[in-house]
Amino acid sequence: MNRIKNKKAQKKISKKLCQTIKEGTLLYMDGELAPPSKISNMMLQERGNYMADYVTDDLGCIREIHYNKIKEI
Repeated sequence: MNRIKNKKAQKKISKKLCQTIKEGTLLYMDGELAPPSKISNMMLQERGNYMADYVTDDLGCIREIHYNKIKEI
């Protein structure tokens, strides 16, 4: 049951990220350009949390989103 919920959540996140790419935003994970499937998979299956950092242009439009794993101290 939990696996099914994770798959549904992963598809939902991946779909949202695909739309973001279509709008012209680049996606990065831990410093590397990454596809939506990798990002959604890592966010749901890895232990730990990811933080999204948004990079905007001079007009304030989001051009890049960087997902970085938050490390515990």
